[in-house]
Amino acid sequence: MSWIDVHTYNGDALDYSSDEPETVGDREVGNRSFRDGEELEAAEYIVGLLSERKHFDVRHTVN
Repeated sequence: MSWIDVHTYNGDALDYSSDEPETVGDREVGNRSFRDGEELEAAEYIVGLLSERKHFDVRHTVN
């Protein structure tokens, strides 16, 4: 069993600076989780985040 967790942050992606990590903003409440077989849904969700210029991180966990 594996899953993909996607967390989003409330900072403005256009203002992000790697020299100032706090510009990523705070982690937003909640996250999206995708299980085995939902990889396409996860990809679609991530593409949506990219089009909205959202900060996010993706974690893939395998048990």
